[in-house]
Amino acid sequence: MNTKHLKVGILLAYIVGSLLLLGGISGFYSLYLASQSYETTTAVITKLQKKKEYRSRKVRYNYTIWISYPTQKYGNLSASQTTHNPFLQVGDELTVWYHPERPREIRLPASECWLWTLLTGFGLLCIYGGFYFRTK
Repeated sequence: MNTKHLKVGILLAYIVGSLLLLGGISGFYSLYLASQSYETTTAVITKLQKKKEYRSRKVRYNYTIWISYPTQKYGNLSASQTTHNPFLQVGDELTVWYHPERPREIRLPASECWLWTLLTGFGLLCIYGGFYFRTK
């Protein structure tokens, strides 16, 4: 392989890896800030909708869950959330964080944690690949 192409590939691996790593770290920091101000409760999935969507030569499945969760100030509330987890079922319990003054503003920390972990892992993998091919 041409050394010029290799240097461009290494630089690209560093840039992509750094951006992915930065995105993962900022996501974890966002979760940390939310954990400081949001209230924690357990929600129950009351309804699950699986929608098959056809895009150009691809089939996509969109999952929408309706959850019911208790709050201290406003009683029992419901919300809908889009998820990418195909293993959820009606009756499953999820950990939900909600804002005390705006209880409809919810976050699902378990699903977000998976996303930020994947971003961080792929970022570290790209940076490692850049170091590996640089020393090779």
